Amino acid sequence: MPNQVSWHEVNVGVGWGTLRGKRCIIGDPHAIPTHRIIGLHGWLDNANTFDRLVPFLSCGIEVFVLDLPGHGFSAHLPNGAHYSVLSYVINVRAVVLELGWKTFVFMSHSFGSLVASYYTALYPEDVLALILLDYIKPFDKHEPKVTWHLEVNLILRTEQEKISSCLFQRGGSLQKIIDSRKTGPKKNMHNIDEESAEVLLPRLTKQVDGGLTWIRDRKVHALFEMLYGNDNWLRILSTIKCPVLLIHALEGVFTGPDSEYEVVFDTLSANAQRFDYITLKGPHHIHLTNPSRVSPFVNSFLADVMSIKKNVTSRL
Repeated sequence: MPNQVSWHEVNVGVGWGTLRGKRCIIGDPHAIPTHRIIGLHGWLDNANTFDRLVPFLSCGIEVFVLDLPGHGFSAHLPNGAHYSVLSYVINVRAVVLELGWKTFVFMSHSFGSLVASYYTALYPEDVLALILLDYIKPFDKHEPKVTWHLEVNLILRTEQEKISSCLFQRGGSLQKIIDSRKTGPKKNMHNIDEESAEVLLPRLTKQVDGGLTWIRDRKVHALFEMLYGNDNWLRILSTIKCPVLLIHALEGVFTGPDSEYEVVFDTLSANAQRFDYITLKGPHHIHLTNPSRVSPFVNSFLADVMSIKKNVTSRL
């Protein structure tokens, strides 16, 4: 059975604007936290992506989930500033400093896992453990320059054009959320259902005259993700020493042959204090569509990590 969760909205000033998120202690909201989790959502999603998983986690955990810049209720980067893995890391670091959290566990999904991995490599003293929900960036020797070219053009066009807001009714918005997250070679595999779309909707849209409109920054469609890939990605993974849990959704977006991911697994296994790799039947957003399938592995991993930390601390 899910535990009681009472979320509270949080505003965090980061200099150029305000980032939004929400915070809770699972179970008794007045309890002293046993440990802390920072949740990072995937690309085009928002902090609500963890709403259905968090109640299945163990009582006493304090959780803060963030709307990444340009997503959810968080501010959009100004013209001339562009989204990338490192710009997200910089802003997550600013949030951590503002929260005053000295150590925490990252729980991250998809693109959020890429950001969490880079953060962990840059600030290893902050991160007790890393939970990656369906993110296995394959090793690809080819850098898609054509993609970068398209993304540069997208940014320039977005900043120069006056974009009129697209209006949708609630049902149409839900269907667009579902359709935009389809996966598979032909983009015909449903990744989320209507119930999951309902969870994401409040931080994806706002009510205006005539219907709903999207609130995310259109510039987030240009990520330049592959600028941080391949050999550089393996160097980053090789510096991650904390325990790592990777949950792979078999019907998600990472459906290539094992050979595509073998070097990634080997790098994590060789360097992380502990590397747990779990495969589960389900879609890319399995933490949202099937939270009770994911939570036992997260809870077991967290219990072990905290037990090790407690034993080490008691010996100091």
